[in-house]
Amino acid sequence: MKEHDLVRDSFGRNQKFWALVTEWDSLPAGYAVFFGLYSTWKGRSGLFLEDLDVRPEFPSRGIGKAVLGYVARTAQQENGYEVR
Repeated sequence: MKEHDLVRDSFGRNQKFWALVTEWDSLPAGYAVFFGLYSTWKGRSGLFLEDLDVRPEFPSRGIGKAVLGYVARTAQQENGYEVR
């Protein structure tokens, strides 16, 4: 995978995934990558959280919890996905 693939697939016309980068005091603190999916088993759309990471320099600050909340709200509000 190359940088231009990531840029194309995250910011291009046919966006394939979303990436969220978090900051704490203007320093990169973590990130999440997620994308939409369709479950033939359940017959509905969903959202898959592929990756979530918070740097070890930022322990116990609620960053991971805030990222999960953001992803869940994005799934519900913008895409109509069910969050479980």
